[in-house]
Amino acid sequence: MPRYFAAWLAGLALLLCFFAPLPRAMAEDVPLDMDGMDFDLTEAMPDEKESAYDLYFGGYAESRTQVGVDRGEVLSFRQRLHLETSAEMHSLLVFGSADADFDPAVAQWSDQQEEQTHTRVDKLYLSLDTSYLDLVAGQQVVRWGTGDGINPMDLFNPVDQRDPVANARSLRRRSVPLLQAVVQRPGITLEGVFLPMAEVNKPPLTDSPWEPAGVRAIRQAVDNGQAELEDENTPDGQEYGLRATVTASGWDLSLLYYEGYANDAVYSREQTEGIITYKALHPHFTAYGFNFAKGLSSGTVRGEVAYKPDTVFPAAPHNTAEYEAGGDGLVKADFVQAVVGLDWTFFSNLYLNGQYFVELLPGSDSGAACRDFSDGMTFKVSDKFLDTALETGVQGTVYFNGGGLSTEAYVQYEVDDHWELTGGVILWEGDADSVLGQFRDNDMIYCKVKYSF
Repeated sequence: MPRYFAAWLAGLALLLCFFAPLPRAMAEDVPLDMDGMDFDLTEAMPDEKESAYDLYFGGYAESRTQVGVDRGEVLSFRQRLHLETSAEMHSLLVFGSADADFDPAVAQWSDQQEEQTHTRVDKLYLSLDTSYLDLVAGQQVVRWGTGDGINPMDLFNPVDQRDPVANARSLRRRSVPLLQAVVQRPGITLEGVFLPMAEVNKPPLTDSPWEPAGVRAIRQAVDNGQAELEDENTPDGQEYGLRATVTASGWDLSLLYYEGYANDAVYSREQTEGIITYKALHPHFTAYGFNFAKGLSSGTVRGEVAYKPDTVFPAAPHNTAEYEAGGDGLVKADFVQAVVGLDWTFFSNLYLNGQYFVELLPGSDSGAACRDFSDGMTFKVSDKFLDTALETGVQGTVYFNGGGLSTEAYVQYEVDDHWELTGGVILWEGDADSVLGQFRDNDMIYCKVKYSF
């Protein structure tokens, strides 16, 4: 285990670098001199006309460094400027935010030099908030599901393939254009979400550290002249979902329905004259879900179940019928996902979270390349110190039957209202063809410096 010893040693050194200056950074109490101070409370009263219209402008500048322990190179040195603004008047709100990124580390692992610079509209929407009806139209992120770490019904927003890993137990999503309506009545809440244009995961950058193993193998075959690839195939259609939530005896119970397209591409194959043509497909599918959650004295118990009939999977190599002439290398199978877990807070700030998940294909032999049954859990343990300014923790995801492991130790320190420092280490383990093990060469130490304004 030498590489893990080196990674954890480097991570420990990084954490110590944050802890060492804390005593000097803690401010002393200074008595407030009240002499000569004149208070006029009438001056502090806002004018009714002025308070009816609220304009905000802010953002942050962030420098993030990710150093690959095994690769011996900088995986990311992203410099980001994030700007956001909002205007609120009565029940109407207009919000917009945008990012401008520069990451010279992209040049170390990709020949796509133009990808070093990237700008995007993060969010841009108009919302109406009333006592019984909420409407949102524009570029937005909508998260469905009660699971914390894995959400089987979180289907509207694709993964941000430029920077997919939010932490060791969750992925980063990107906003999409959508319409959302929420109707609230006593005892029941109804919600609808509509995407006028289907949104799916974009192809990952070539040779990116987060390029999936299967995609990399196909691209290598293309480079060797053994295959052709069509990976720019965005579905031409719409997506929508419905959710109904009731509250009974302290339980929040929801029924969900979704119809749209798979965010992750599956690759069909067609062989002609010795050349295999792969085509990225995002099959249309339907999902049915049930969520529950109940707040307890110091925590929450939560769970969800999703049923996705006729989900399309890559066929297993032993499924010769799909690899004979005319076969496209794909199969359909019913897919069931379930999550149940508990989060709890002890002694005000000590936080524990555990979520057990199951994924299964009910058929005895689906012919799919994935396992007919897999399970695992996501976890997080964290605590806060120095009047909650300092947070330290460990979090991750583990599969119990060969899917691999990801784990992260981190520390975050809010110096003041403007400055925030974050550092940690993330490790991956597992077989090279497993869900998490395929990224085992991406063990990293990272740090972020963020200034908000």
